[in-house]
Amino acid sequence: MSQSLKKWVVLLAFFTFYTQLSAQDFDKQIALEELVQQLFQQQEIPMNYEDFYEAMYQFYANPIDLNIANREELQALFILSPAQLNSFLDYRNNVGNLISEYELQAVPNFDLATIKKLIPFVEIKSKDAVKNRLFDFKNQEANTYLLFRISQKLEPSRGFTENKFLGSPQHIYSRFRSSKTKDYSLGFTLEKDAGEQLWWGDTMRSKGPDFFSFHGAIFNKGKLKSLVVGDYQLQFGQGLVLGAGFNFGKGAETITTVKRNNLGARPYTSVLEMNYFRGASATYTIFKNIDVTGFYSGKKIDGNLNNDTTLLNFEDYTVSSLINTGLHRTVNELANKKVISEKNIGSNISWGNIAKNIHVGYTALGTWYSAPVVKDTKGYSLYEFTGNRNLIHSLDGSWYFRNFNFFGEFAMSSSSGKAGTVGMLASLSPSVDFSFLYRNFGRNFHSMYARAFGENYRPINEQGLYWGIKIRPYKAITIAAYYDIFKFPWLKYRTDAPSDGNENLMRITWQPSKILVIYGQARFLNKQRNYADESKAIYFPENYHKANYLLHLDYKASDILSLRSRIQASSFEQVAPQTKGFYMMQELTVRTKGIAVSGRYALFDCDDYDNRQYVYEKDVLYAFSIPMIYGRGSRYYLLAQLRMGRHLDLWIKYIHTQYRNTETIGSGMDMVYGNTQREIRVQARWRL
Repeated sequence: MSQSLKKWVVLLAFFTFYTQLSAQDFDKQIALEELVQQLFQQQEIPMNYEDFYEAMYQFYANPIDLNIANREELQALFILSPAQLNSFLDYRNNVGNLISEYELQAVPNFDLATIKKLIPFVEIKSKDAVKNRLFDFKNQEANTYLLFRISQKLEPSRGFTENKFLGSPQHIYSRFRSSKTKDYSLGFTLEKDAGEQLWWGDTMRSKGPDFFSFHGAIFNKGKLKSLVVGDYQLQFGQGLVLGAGFNFGKGAETITTVKRNNLGARPYTSVLEMNYFRGASATYTIFKNIDVTGFYSGKKIDGNLNNDTTLLNFEDYTVSSLINTGLHRTVNELANKKVISEKNIGSNISWGNIAKNIHVGYTALGTWYSAPVVKDTKGYSLYEFTGNRNLIHSLDGSWYFRNFNFFGEFAMSSSSGKAGTVGMLASLSPSVDFSFLYRNFGRNFHSMYARAFGENYRPINEQGLYWGIKIRPYKAITIAAYYDIFKFPWLKYRTDAPSDGNENLMRITWQPSKILVIYGQARFLNKQRNYADESKAIYFPENYHKANYLLHLDYKASDILSLRSRIQASSFEQVAPQTKGFYMMQELTVRTKGIAVSGRYALFDCDDYDNRQYVYEKDVLYAFSIPMIYGRGSRYYLLAQLRMGRHLDLWIKYIHTQYRNTETIGSGMDMVYGNTQREIRVQARWRL
């Protein structure tokens, strides 16, 4: 197709859909709430999703160029189905480079809802654009900023009132980053949690901010595909050996999140003090279609020591557990900080044939600790990792055949533990997508940096079968559902016998127009865990049943005003009478030139901890909030973003939670006396 004819196609698509999709929908200044609420799993335990949020925001800040993006990069957005990926790639191959985002409307199988989700993370660049110099911070295509955040809970906890915490109550966070898509990334991150010391403490380990992260990276320099120095993450295969921290569990997106993508090395910019490497990684193309990655990491990590030996002598140490909290507020927490050395050496070799849509990879990783891990060999921990080294390797593959994508990975650790996962994504028709995944993780399989799809957070002691489906029976209606059946061949924490379970979810979404979205969701979980008799002396597993329901509405009343309403409820039953939980909220957002203000008011009533509620809340940029809520009371917050000129942005957030029928909030050193908890957060970003 000639360029002139192609332009006519674009113009025709634009005028055809203009009444449904105005130029304002292509505004990059939107939040990630819709995608977040669609992709994130229903939580059973508090989890930090900052890695995913950070990864998606990097796509947002550094959009993918649609004219050069490959299948893996587009699939990493978790938005496009197999049929949509094939349609886009075929369209680009047949028509040529896109000249505008509006042209997506001419791609077969692309609907308005998909385009709206995709637009914030992609862009169209001119092929005649001049190549920019490396580390050109003032270049318009570079994203360069300096950010500072400080927050504090206004009611002090026991750790402060009883002088157990060594530091101040402020949480302090700062970061610098300069990056350009497929070119370079450079930055550092500093963080001090509330209660931690900022400057010199009693030991050298508490000097400066508690956590410091840094990286420098270049990409696509001839045969050198990537070189990362400093802190980084790696993702290959289906995450059985190396899976960066922004993978998903089960959620309302029942198709695209089942598969992991080969993203290789990525700079680490989160503040989670675990699951990252510190050293160097390089990926080089040695032959056509063959890439080799080599990496080394050396850092000190936290652990519980089983010996009173001096800190200078590691020979007699044993470790009962590795600590991942990242908190160093008390004398005991500080004593466990960075007492163990961890070294990682590994490699990956990948072969891919784009024409035949085949990819095969081999990954190997060796991990060594300066002190052996010696855990209790009774009960559920009998098959957990022990010793001071772990070697693991895997073979993974992926094959695209028409609208089908078959994938899998098989791994073995030095304990002779085996793990495997195999799955399929399929577009059965333009309105029906299907996913399937089988996993089998041995009870003695040990992988320190794995993030595979499963019921548990780690791929160990689990077998399962997952089916997902998404149907669009009408233009405005989408039905998404999954069913997952699983079993645990060995004991688990709080389950002193082999157990099994199942889980299913259904969400129905109605989007009659671009300004209104309504969805309802139901989720049912059946599992076992220990139950105590009246004497509390004997524990034995009993079935429990948990149900979650929600109804959600988003309404864009005007270009200035948006409304969001949500009701969610739960029930829990295990032998004893059924208990319930309830949460209801109303949110309002006002956006005008230079300012955006959001406010939410919520009421909650949860009988017990088993009915705790998790609800995504808006927050300052780069902060991510899904608070755990239980008890009875109310909660509200106000969030304001101010644009103070071309370079400076300011955020202010105030949170107020009040409980009824209680005299304390929380437990342990985090306990607050009283029934009110307030928090204030201020953040500034300077863009170069």
